[in-house]
This record gives sequence, structure tokens and C-alpha cells, in this order.
Amino acid sequence: MKLCFILNHLYTPGGIERAVSNRLSELSKDHDVYVLTTENGHLPFYFGKHDNIKYIDINIKFKRKDDGGFKVNLYNIFFSIILFIKLQVQILRINPDVTINVIGVHTLYFVPFLLRQGKTILEHHASIYQYPPSRLRKEIMKKFKYHIFLTEEEAKLADFIENKIVIPNPIKGNHQALIPFSSRKNKILAAGRIVEIKGFDRLILAWSLIQKKHQNWILEIYGDGDKKVLDDLEALISELNLSDTVFIKPATSNIVELMLESKIYAMTSCYESFGMVLLEAMSAGMLVVSFDCPTGPRNIIDDQVGFLVEDNNIELFSEKISEIILNEDKYLDKSENAYKKSLDYSVNSVNERWNNLFLSIK
Repeated sequence: MKLCFILNHLYTPGGIERAVSNRLSELSKDHDVYVLTTENGHLPFYFGKHDNIKYIDINIKFKRKDDGGFKVNLYNIFFSIILFIKLQVQILRINPDVTINVIGVHTLYFVPFLLRQGKTILEHHASIYQYPPSRLRKEIMKKFKYHIFLTEEEAKLADFIENKIVIPNPIKGNHQALIPFSSRKNKILAAGRIVEIKGFDRLILAWSLIQKKHQNWILEIYGDGDKKVLDDLEALISELNLSDTVFIKPATSNIVELMLESKIYAMTSCYESFGMVLLEAMSAGMLVVSFDCPTGPRNIIDDQVGFLVEDNNIELFSEKISEIILNEDKYLDKSENAYKKSLDYSVNSVNERWNNLFLSIK
């Protein structure tokens, strides 16, 4: 089957980019896969390329807001027309059986109107709870034949569309490299884009409440993003006198390796559609703690595999971290259960669901 995946770019170290790379490497073994990016340019793909996938970049340069959002101006409107024309040219050349718009980006407004695009699929990665679509966006979404959601909860929120299918993002963990918990570093880990929605300020505040009790522990945050948010986080660390125990480091493609040597993964996002990084931490045998934010964590974590804390209850979050540190042996069964559950999200398991979908619409 000839598949064409459309997305903005693959040069950043985000969870979507990692999930796409994991998934397409396997799908390309059974299908003729094309990856059509709109704004990647000459930048290298962060997670590399695969020899049996055809990559095409349209190389449109839209003007963006500081947070990456789309600016509505004459320049971008003109290049939107150019984008539509270039998309149509490439789709006619590829002549796909299925066209998959990977994220709810600019191209979703165009894909349903392209000629010879085959069956159309829209993947929903951003939470509808966080970004409720406008009336126009809803009408465009309805024109896609199939919709992929990461969780049942997100699918239920989209009550205005039909043909909804739940397929989570896959993880690609090294299940043979688990390090005994007692041999790991006394380290709390967090990762994600340095933007307000990830709530790293909440994590720093939580750690400030207990760090004096656990001076042989450190907190490391990995990510790139908004410079203003990064500056604010660094200022908060300095203000709370945490410079010796809290470290913000650049994003890395080796995050799973870092997880394998760490004990606790902490997620303090304000919203999460899925939270793939939680699954990666579980696959590395970490103890995971997360705010019960809308909507992803509660679809992954239960009391058998981790700890869900009332959203924005920073004091309770800090108490849970401290409790784990003081009684880590008591919770090793959660680490084992988390590792076992992560196997359900392996690339092979998830791609089987994609292949079943493609067979059903052939």
C-alpha cells in the first residue's frame, strides 16, 4: 500500500517527532511510505532518516509567533496558496492510497480538497480539551474519512465527528538494558519542550518544598523551546536557591538511556493529550509521578503502575516524591508493573493496529 504522511517538520526532538520516527520505520517494511514535510528545509531530521522511506520537503517558510503559532498576515496567506499548489503537485506525483495528516497543522485545511489523495486520515495529537476547534476547523475535520486519537477519552471529546479509531503512540525502548533500581542514581527526571504548558515551574516549586530533606538527590529537566520560559525557570531556580540540585539541560535523543539510570520520572504538565514520555519512563523501569491533568496521564497511569496526584496540588506532589524517596523499596512492584504495561505500547504492537486499519480500508 502506498502511504503519504504529511507534517510540518521532523527537525525537533519532540514526542510527536519521536513517535513518527518509531512508527514509520516499521510501517515502511510492509508499505511504500512517503513523508511529505512542509517546513523542514535543509535541517536534519532529529531522529534520523530511514533508507526505505521517500522524503520530500516543500520548503515553505511561514512567519511564526514566538510560541510557534501561525501568524495571520498577507505574507502567510500568499504562501498558503503556494503550499496548496505544491501539495497538490506532490500528491499527484505520489498518487497515494492513503494520505495521513499527522498533526492538526496548517495542511489539514487543504488535504481534504486535494485531487487523487486516496483515503484521508487525520491524526489528533493535541488535546481537544486544551484546544477546542473552531466551527470552521470542525467542518474541515469532518471531511477526513478516518480520525486517529491517542486515547478513548480524547476520542469521546470529539463528539462532532465519526469514524474514530484509537491508536496510541508507540515507544521504542531497550527492554534488555534495565538497570537494577538500587544501582540507579538518586535522580528525578523530567523532559519536554520548555514552554509554559509543560508546567516545569510547578515541578521546581514542588522540589523546593522537600529538597533540603533529600540533599543527595537532584532534579534534571531536559528540553528546548521558549527562551523567555527558560529564563523564567532559571530565575525561579535561583530565587529558591536550588542551583545545586536543579539542572535544565538541552533536549537529547538519548532520553531513554538517561531514564535507565534514574529512579523517578515527574510530569507536571498543565495538559497532555497522551504523554508518551511517561510510557518511555515506564519502559525504563522508573517510578512515575504525574499530575492528573487533562487528559493523557490518567489514560496511562493507575495505582498499579504509578502515582497520579490531584492537578496543581504542588504540596501533595512534593509529599508523594518525598514518600517515594524514603520508601523506594516499598514501591518496586509499581516499577515492575509499569515496565510490563509499557510492552503493550511497543512499536510492533501499535503498528499491528495501523496495519489492521490499512487492511480494512484497502
